[in-house]
Amino acid sequence: MRANVSSRVTPLAWRKSGRFGGNRGGNDFGGRMTKGMVYTETVVHAAPEQFTADAPYQLAIISLAEGGRVTARIEGARVAIGGRGEFVEDRGGIPYFAKTKAHRTTD
Repeated sequence: MRANVSSRVTPLAWRKSGRFGGNRGGNDFGGRMTKGMVYTETVVHAAPEQFTADAPYQLAIISLAEGGRVTARIEGARVAIGGRGEFVEDRGGIPYFAKTKAHRTTD
């Protein structure tokens, strides 16, 4: 059985499609919304050679509000599944998101 893997999940696919802001020098996902919900997350302790100085660091798949998903590094406070995140910047083609604060409503 073959897994159904969406090309919308990886930053590389976004850059190749021209929908990822880093492809045009911007950092706004090509006009797409930059907020979303954490679909899943993990903390990388044994990083690839080029990222060993950054370890440990958190990666998350963010379900964007307008649809689609993106794999991103998390900057600052760690996020949890179901939490909210927003785009911070693109560093070398890698999207960075940060935890957003919960909005309280009062009656």
